[in-house]
Amino acid sequence: MNVNPANIEDVQNAQLEIMMLRLISGEEIIGKVGVIGNMIKVVKPAAVMLQPPTSAAGRANMALVDYIPMAKTKEIILDPRNVLFTYEPDAQIESAYNQNFGSGLVLPKKGILTTAS
Repeated sequence: MNVNPANIEDVQNAQLEIMMLRLISGEEIIGKVGVIGNMIKVVKPAAVMLQPPTSAAGRANMALVDYIPMAKTKEIILDPRNVLFTYEPDAQIESAYNQNFGSGLVLPKKGILTTAS
């Protein structure tokens, strides 16, 4: 899907938030998401991969992998018709994304901050 060059300034100036997207293909991706005209821009998209538990009593694990590893530019433009829904990730997933694909910042756990004595 091509973006109209007349809207390139809108693409560059889009306000981006870290969001999860479920695509009609069943894939789930996370990235910095913005809306440009009638399209969805995702910067540094990562695919969410669920891994089976390592033991019978274990929980499933999740991995984030580069969604477009061969791309020169780490941005995609999606037609909204290919997105089932979007949602804000919880703090743990957002921190994992930031560590691996974003700013490197880890979100602090909520609670009262105290100074060390």
